[in-house]
Amino acid sequence: MKIKTTFLLIILLSFFKGFSQEKQPKTVQFVGSINKTVYGIITLDLNSEKYQNGLFLNLITGENIPLAGTFQDGILKLKEYQFNQEMSGYFEGELQENYVFGVWIAPNRKKEVPFVFKITTNLYEDITDLNLQLSKQTKSIENAINKKEWNTFISYCDKEQYSMQTQEIGLSKTQYIGENLSILISKAIREKLHLNKKPYSQIEEEVINGMTDFKINKVEVDTIYFNFLKYSGTFNFKGIAIPFSFFLNKNYKITGGVG
Repeated sequence: MKIKTTFLLIILLSFFKGFSQEKQPKTVQFVGSINKTVYGIITLDLNSEKYQNGLFLNLITGENIPLAGTFQDGILKLKEYQFNQEMSGYFEGELQENYVFGVWIAPNRKKEVPFVFKITTNLYEDITDLNLQLSKQTKSIENAINKKEWNTFISYCDKEQYSMQTQEIGLSKTQYIGENLSILISKAIREKLHLNKKPYSQIEEEVINGMTDFKINKVEVDTIYFNFLKYSGTFNFKGIAIPFSFFLNKNYKITGGVG
């Protein structure tokens, strides 16, 4: 009886282990360009062994373009679709070390141009190296915050959203900055810095005006709020690293906060 029970337990554990492994999301991302003029990120879902779905994020226009096809044994074959489900092109290439070399082909297959995409393990580094506008934007945002040039920072934000949040909702400039950078000063941090007895708005103002070493170190394709990209990192306040994050829309403007 004990042997049977042990055997049954092993089977159940193996089943749940396999089930959990199957449910873990597997994705691969490529950063590169088509014909050295269209820069973008290909993200593929590898959960299916036979057929993969994904997106091509155009880093120039901010447009997300659906993809479907295969990436197996180093061979990439994808169809590109518009959101009206009309097929608009093909990606066909081959993996050589960490790069996929190939051609983008027009739907009628009468035109093709070369592409090169790199499999990326650090999207932030590869995307800023690839796209000059994003690289400049990133450095400018970091510099403005580290120098406390808040009007410059706000110039990188979406104007309509800034107007709506400050005039209609009534956020102060400091509150707007805190909301857009998703700064959350936790209870543990407030207690450690002996700030827990102060109003949160006063704490937020102290933190924003006292932050140093503001550094962006990660970027992700935003598939939750349908913005362009999500940036995140940390800054220093009185010896404590505090996390932040913000979103860029397709016009390279910071968006977030309330509403």
